Amino acid sequence: CRVFGAMDSDDPTDKAAVVRRFEDWCNEHNCVMEKVQVASTAFGLGLRATKDVEPNEVALAIPLDLVLTVPVAARSIAGQALLRSETTREQPVSAQALMYVVMIHGWHDATSKWHPYLRQIPSKHQDPLCWTQRERQARLKGTQLLHEVERHEALLRLVHQSIFPA
Repeated sequence: CRVFGAMDSDDPTDKAAVVRRFEDWCNEHNCVMEKVQVASTAFGLGLRATKDVEPNEVALAIPLDLVLTVPVAARSIAGQALLRSETTREQPVSAQALMYVVMIHGWHDATSKWHPYLRQIPSKHQDPLCWTQRERQARLKGTQLLHEVERHEALLRLVHQSIFPA
């Protein structure tokens, strides 16, 4: 499933630029990363220790205002638009739907606080929301998860349409 992300390029220059922007973003927002660096791993991007980390020593610190939580997302511009939309007045929105909308908005909007972070997240996911209907039936038939995925997808479509009408 392709949701969003910029780290799927085969061009190492593209990947390096995304990592640089992310590291610059971390520095601009006072993240403490003196003992770690962003590095490519077999599983994608991760953090690698660059210096020994002693017991009880902080290797990475991220300011709370950078952590994208449900309450923070609800206070964001996209979160407020979602929560004030006609659709969500009639049917409450899930925390997951709120996070999806805020993350997708942040990926596209270069002025979003989380844009540099969201741009480095891989775009390929194995979430059942990304599977075709046939894949869902084959893998989830007879489970409650099939119903939940379909319900959640329908809600996400309604929310998206209410915020971004065609």
